[in-house]
Amino acid sequence: MILINNIYANLNLLHPGIVQTYDCIVDNDGLYIVREQLIGVDLQSVIFTGDYPHLRDPKFLLRVSEKVCDILAVLHQNKIVHRRVQPGTIFLVADETGKIDTENPMVKLLNFEYVQINNQNMFNFSRIPYSLYYSAPELVLQSGLLINATCDLYSLGITLYEALAREHAFECENNDNNLILNMQISYPLKRHFRIDKVLFAFLQKATAKHIFKTPPTRYKAEARDKYFFYAQQQRFQSAREMQQTLQLLIQSMPDKSENAFKVKLKKIFSKRNKE
Repeated sequence: MILINNIYANLNLLHPGIVQTYDCIVDNDGLYIVREQLIGVDLQSVIFTGDYPHLRDPKFLLRVSEKVCDILAVLHQNKIVHRRVQPGTIFLVADETGKIDTENPMVKLLNFEYVQINNQNMFNFSRIPYSLYYSAPELVLQSGLLINATCDLYSLGITLYEALAREHAFECENNDNNLILNMQISYPLKRHFRIDKVLFAFLQKATAKHIFKTPPTRYKAEARDKYFFYAQQQRFQSAREMQQTLQLLIQSMPDKSENAFKVKLKKIFSKRNKE
């Protein structure tokens, strides 16, 4: 436990966007982790409840993703793979008045119990845990050394897709987890009407995967890993690369208020022309 406390103490120093962990306590009931108190909302609530419409602007969501990339870049530089990037682990911090800055959001990355450090689990898992909907196929199928930084970028891509689309990337009518898992492993992202072509192309690059024609479990592990490796080469190769692309996308997008003003002007002049 001293080792775990030391790991958390070192994580605290890496980046202000990493949730601060103060202590780990073990007793007969289990493990308790003492963290900083945060005021705000996680991205899960923004996406899947109707309570935060002002936080659903695409440009704001790109800004949030860019902040996450900045955190991931530091983690990956220190040979740490988060392995749990998803809406519930991305927290938008509010100021003392309860307001979230939409121009320069303060973002915290949570849930570091599942991190991989130098290819080792921080805790002694019998199997590497994965996240339904969000984990890269090579992580779901436990492909050892192929669980790397690109897996976090894949998960961030899926998360951003869901934030823009406001629904899960992989869905089926009866919400069968096995079917969803199969789609997660083998199916490409589907185009969504809320996501424009440029953003969708960006998401396709972030979440590139091999599309298996038959269930991947039928392949030998060596052949499957080769396909996974080739797919990883199609993704962003670093969090910095993904971050820089996000910055370019943000710069190219007009503000929502600017769009509304242009639409208003267009209606005014259209009405005048008719008169």
